[in-house]
Amino acid sequence: MHAEPRATAQLNRQMPAVLAKLEEVLGSVQKTIASIEARLSNLEARVNQLPSG
Repeated sequence: MHAEPRATAQLNRQMPAVLAKLEEVLGSVQKTIASIEARLSNLEARVNQLPSG
C-alpha cells in the first residue's frame, strides 16, 4: 500500500474546492475591513468637528 500517492491525489482533487472557499473567506474579510475603514473614517470626521478646548 502506498498511502502517500493516494493522499496526494486526494489533496489534488480537493484543492479547487479549498481554493474556492479560501477566496470566499478572503472576500468576506475584505468587506469587513472596508466596513471598519468606513466606520473609522466617520468617527474621525465626527472627532474633527468637536470643539477644541
